[in-house]
Order: sequence, then structure tokens, then C-alpha cells
Amino acid sequence: MDATLTFQSREEAQSFAREWAMHTLKGHTVSAIKEDGRTDVELHEITELGKTWIDQYVALKNIFN
Repeated sequence: MDATLTFQSREEAQSFAREWAMHTLKGHTVSAIKEDGRTDVELHEITELGKTWIDQYVALKNIFN
């Protein structure tokens, strides 16, 4: 399964992409910055473990924001 996550800033997208690569050893693509400042991260070959990691990452970020 593949997915695209959208982040409010390039910095947030790059931070997520680094963590994703380090924790899952799976591929990703970071888009150019959109006109509204958002940036997409496309994730490739998401496993169930990867999906769980994404859910945990999002939950932790929501706690701190």
C-alpha cells in the first residue's frame, strides 16, 4: 500500500520523511513546496507495522501541538 501525507511546512515534511526512512527502511518522495506552503510526502510499500508507526507519529505530534 502507498499513501500521501500532507504537511503544513517543508520542515515538518522533511522531519517526518527522515523518521520514516530511519524507522521503516522504506521509500518515500517529498514534493516541491505548494503555493500554500504545504508539502506532500508520498510513502511506498507501507506494511501493517508501518501503518502503526504512522498512527503513533501523528498521535504524538497532535499531543505536542
